[in-house]
Amino acid sequence: MNEFLNHLPIILIAYLAFTLALISPGPNVLAIMATSMDLGRKQALSMASGVALGTFIIGALSALGLASLLALYANAIYVIKIIGAVYLAWLAFKAFKSALSKQDMSLAGKAKLASSNSKYFFSGLIVQVTNPKSIMAWVAILSIGLNVQTPNWVIATIVIGTAFISLGINSSYALLFSSNFMVKLYAKARRSIQTAFGIFFSFAALKLFTSKI
Repeated sequence: MNEFLNHLPIILIAYLAFTLALISPGPNVLAIMATSMDLGRKQALSMASGVALGTFIIGALSALGLASLLALYANAIYVIKIIGAVYLAWLAFKAFKSALSKQDMSLAGKAKLASSNSKYFFSGLIVQVTNPKSIMAWVAILSIGLNVQTPNWVIATIVIGTAFISLGINSSYALLFSSNFMVKLYAKARRSIQTAFGIFFSFAALKLFTSKI
């Protein structure tokens, strides 16, 4: 019990740092918001689950030291950057295409979406694991509680706990932006909202592609 209490401040600081980083709107949050308003909470919750799994994967790899290893090899990071930038550009393309359409392009396909939630799960996973900034953020977060004397259970607690935090916060975004108010807002301003998402994803893709890590 004393050992747990001794390490509890480190764990809580890591959780706080992760939460503050998570609530800042990024590609994952914007993708969940767009999916929630455009298609509904089921698809957005699937995407949130994918993001949470991506958080766990990156955290686990970071704990194993692979993120630090990747940092030493610019080519590996560059490949991850390219994949992430291309996917963000694809999201931008879809948003602009929807904005240019005369009616909501998603309505025709909604009847088919019940069996395709896995598509949005993997979309969330891709958004999370292809962002090298997430890897570097995890290196910083784990450095808060990682040293030679740190027990493995502390690192495991940080990794697992942050995955659940990611699931909780991103699921909250999914539920919030699928509310009746947000759905009505989306119906009235669909083109403007999709254009805004398209601009954001385009900027994020360009920034990721040209960033130096």
